[in-house]
Formats: sequence, structure tokens, C-alpha cells
Amino acid sequence: MGDSQKLLGFMGQNASALKKLWYESVLATYPPETAQLLRSKKDQFSNPVGYTLKTMIEEVVEGFLAEAEVQELAAAFHPLIRIKAVQGFSPAEAVSSVLKLKHAVRELLAAKASSGSGSDVLEELDPVIDELMCSCFNLYVDCRQKLSEIKEEELKRNFYMLLKKADLVEDKNTG
Repeated sequence: MGDSQKLLGFMGQNASALKKLWYESVLATYPPETAQLLRSKKDQFSNPVGYTLKTMIEEVVEGFLAEAEVQELAAAFHPLIRIKAVQGFSPAEAVSSVLKLKHAVRELLAAKASSGSGSDVLEELDPVIDELMCSCFNLYVDCRQKLSEIKEEELKRNFYMLLKKADLVEDKNTG
């Protein structure tokens, strides 16, 4: 990530508050009853989306603190982006969790009323967010493409089976 000492210092001092604020802002993108459900269950199997979200936030913040490369940070977003692609979220909605991180940092900076260092933190954060957005958008597009291919193959199989039942095609195995 290059030289990002102000950002690292800020994130290190505010990691817990940042995680909580970011988590709540991402949950706010869901309908209230869904957000409540995601908040209430902690188990990976009864609440895979909530668990994935919590895990992603932990991994990204810890990745920042460990000075991980942008591609490593982006990898933490991938499970959540995949889920949102399958759930049919729009591209903007699917990758909005990346922007929610920037908004959470801005909100914490405003609350701390840091004199002057806030702009330095954002100056270090913005290029990382830009790269993360691009990577997450690419993943979303790849996931949607894969879903389309799966649906297309399923339609082909179903159509073939209908033709076969109607005796309009020969079975490949008979000869």
C-alpha cells in the first residue's frame, strides 16, 4: 500500500469503532427486517451473509493494519460480492460496501475532529478505495457472467430434454 502511516495510525487507534460503524452502514443497505436478522444471528450456517460481512470487515481492517497489498484487501471482499451477485443486487449496490469503508473513516474523522491530519488520512485512503472499487466491480461482473452461463446451460439441458420427450431428437447413445 505504500507509505500510509497516517492512515495506519488512524485505523489502528480506531479499529474497533471503524469496524462497528462500517458494519452498521453496510447493514443499512438491506431492508430493516433483513438487517435485524443479519445482526441477530452470529452462526456461519444460520446466517451466512451476516457472518461473511463480519469476516470481510475483520479481514479488511486487519489487512490495512498489516499493510497488505490492495489485491489482498480486495480478496477479502470477494465472498460478499459473490453473495450480492447471486442475490441480484445491482452493481452499485454490490460494491457499495467498499465506499461504506470510506464513509465510515470520514465519519470517524469528523467525530475526532482531527486537526489537519484528516485530509492526510483521506489522501492515503482514497487511492486504495479506488483500486478496491475496480477490483470488486470486476469480480461482480465475473460472477454475473458465470451465473448467466450456468442459466444458459440449464436452459439448453431443459430444452433438449423437452425435445427428447417429444421424440424430436435422437438419443446420442442409441445408434
